Amino acid sequence: MLDPTILGDHEFSAALEPVTRTTTTWAIPWPQLLFAVVVMLLKTVRDDRRRRKDRLEQMLASAREDGRRSVHTVNDPPDRLRPPGLSTTTDD
Repeated sequence: MLDPTILGDHEFSAALEPVTRTTTTWAIPWPQLLFAVVVMLLKTVRDDRRRRKDRLEQMLASAREDGRRSVHTVNDPPDRLRPPGLSTTTDD
């Protein structure tokens, strides 16, 4: 067992004075940060879905137009088989 004793003949005449220090701490707002991350992820997913939908609609419209064009060209005879003077356009 230890016995606290003063070694030597050292006597302190000065009185001990209390010391006050100011510190600043910052608590990380984990719930709010997590909420912000979730909101950003949901927004990203929504925007990605919207972009994909718009791209699909654009591709379908293009495919429909290509289909319409191919039907007209399939039904029209090539120029070399068309009799002279026969127009491919109709004037109503």
